[in-house]
Amino acid sequence: MFHEMPSHNIPRGAALLNMDANLWFRNWASGNGQKLSNVQMKRLVTLTRKWRSNISSENLRVWTSNPSAEFWGFEPFRTESAWVRECLEIKVPTFEDHDEKFDDCEKALVRRRVLLIILCDIIQREVARLRASFEAQPHKFLSTAARNIVEQAYPGEYDKKLYDRCIHLQRYGQRYLLLAKRELVLTPLYGASTNFERAKIENVEVEALVAFAEAIYDKKYQSDLQKAFECILKTCPFRQSGNLRPRLPSSSTRKRLRKKAMRAKNTWKPSVPSTISHQIGCDPYSIQGPKLKRQIK
Repeated sequence: MFHEMPSHNIPRGAALLNMDANLWFRNWASGNGQKLSNVQMKRLVTLTRKWRSNISSENLRVWTSNPSAEFWGFEPFRTESAWVRECLEIKVPTFEDHDEKFDDCEKALVRRRVLLIILCDIIQREVARLRASFEAQPHKFLSTAARNIVEQAYPGEYDKKLYDRCIHLQRYGQRYLLLAKRELVLTPLYGASTNFERAKIENVEVEALVAFAEAIYDKKYQSDLQKAFECILKTCPFRQSGNLRPRLPSSSTRKRLRKKAMRAKNTWKPSVPSTISHQIGCDPYSIQGPKLKRQIK
């Protein structure tokens, strides 16, 4: 449960909590001078509206001290497949501001965002394994990784709906991984599923969101956020020190698979009229599509 923040524990940056977010985002510019559009400003103002009544440092300290009981509410899983099932089966809680269980729903939303990051991390590790082992075509790394993950989580019960959901949730998690300060997922992000996960977020918006957090929260509170986030992620065995690298096949196996992939690649090559290769004066397969078109013109 979220705790009341005693007045003497309000972070020094709390003096900025009542600032006009519209004005702040309107005046802000990225490192290369890019400004936000009206649509982007509106989205970010909505996303950060609850930052004016943010969770307390006490709550973060509780999560840090015992993330299993206080944040997850269960003993963390020991396998990746169990985490995948938890993420794919979790439901997005809905609530109104006057709901008596508002704090519990807010905590569930925060927990869901961390799960999305964990799912994305699991899939990226599988993609890295596929790249190194040459077990999939380059343009199918993500889809193959998602299918493998789902099949491992639900052996003998493969369902295309679960696969599609895995792909969608992975994309949402990838959005949060764009944040330079990923610990911001622990803060109240109002309507995050609409204003961040499904929205066509651009890099300038992600940069603005992080900059606004640095303006809103003081250094102590930012440090507490980062520490809590790291402690929560460490409850995942595969994210602990020494276990972050994906399990890869042996060098001899990789060499064999590499040769197999090259043979398959030669088989997949489309036929190109000899006149094109003669005009260009080089191997047509060494030229990418867009470049080939430019030279033909």
